[in-house]
Amino acid sequence: MTRTREFDVNETLDKAMHLFWEKGYVETSVRDLVKCTGVAHAGLYSAFGDKEGLFKAAVRKYCLNIADEMFGVLDHNNAGHAEIEHVFEIILQMNKDGY
Repeated sequence: MTRTREFDVNETLDKAMHLFWEKGYVETSVRDLVKCTGVAHAGLYSAFGDKEGLFKAAVRKYCLNIADEMFGVLDHNNAGHAEIEHVFEIILQMNKDGY
């Protein structure tokens, strides 16, 4: 019988993502991740496999969030010129902001 996770995976990924941004992948230890997320070492390993798995999951979540933010406006039948312009405005702003 599989145990239920005692932590919110999305919240954990958000916290880990910000820590990886702050310290970088190499400088972020599993101990740092445990402290930052509040999830025990065993819980992180059970959910994500290892530090690299957690990093990849955090990057995947980030990419999905960005894609949803950028292209979600196009996800309806009445999307047209204004919505396409909006997508390009987001891309231009991200470029200006250094993303």
